[in-house]
Amino acid sequence: SSDVCSSDLFLCTLMLLSAFTLKAEPVKQYPIESLSATITVPDDFPTIQKAVNAANPNDTVYVRAGTYNENILLNKTINLIGENPHTTIINGSGLGATYSPTVGTYGETFHTVKVCNFTITGSRIAWGIYIQLNSKAWVENNIITGNSGGIILGCDNSTVINNTIPNNEYEGMLIFESSNNTLINNTISGNPYNFGITQSPFNQNIDTSNTINGKPLYYLENQTNLNINPASYPDV
Repeated sequence: SSDVCSSDLFLCTLMLLSAFTLKAEPVKQYPIESLSATITVPDDFPTIQKAVNAANPNDTVYVRAGTYNENILLNKTINLIGENPHTTIINGSGLGATYSPTVGTYGETFHTVKVCNFTITGSRIAWGIYIQLNSKAWVENNIITGNSGGIILGCDNSTVINNTIPNNEYEGMLIFESSNNTLINNTISGNPYNFGITQSPFNQNIDTSNTINGKPLYYLENQTNLNINPASYPDV
């Protein structure tokens, strides 16, 4: 599995030793950048959104197993990591909300988000994961089900990998007004409109490790007058 969802921090020190001088040279001083922090829910804050609000850019919010009845806005560069996708549940039922994704990021300021290891459900009026405008995302190892739509990806250069996206009310996954996104090993099924690309360039990185209703997703670029023989491609 990918290391990108790990919240472990490593500090590496490089020591340079010279065997050819007897005179001690002064050690050059470099400015030390502050390390990102890990905030744990519910240990440090009772809700995910309160932890996100308190976090600094590049921090990690680690969420222990449990059900969190929230709609999450990620408004900064941040890592949102669950303990286990089967037992760490964000339920975005959004009482009184007019339009509220379960997990969303958008805005005028560019930021990068990671969302890993959750069940994301409950937004009957919006998307499970909504990524739009000035954002870049890594979305991995989530179960996105029981929303109005699964994932809408409206930003460039993002990665969606190892997610299960079943039984949403309308779309499973929609790429919208964006390019150069990578999809790997996503399982999409049981949505009335499982997958689509609209108002976007076609330079996406999508391979057959992605499946729709159990069949591989073939994404063809720069192809015209192509005849697909069912005997040669029985899974299509």
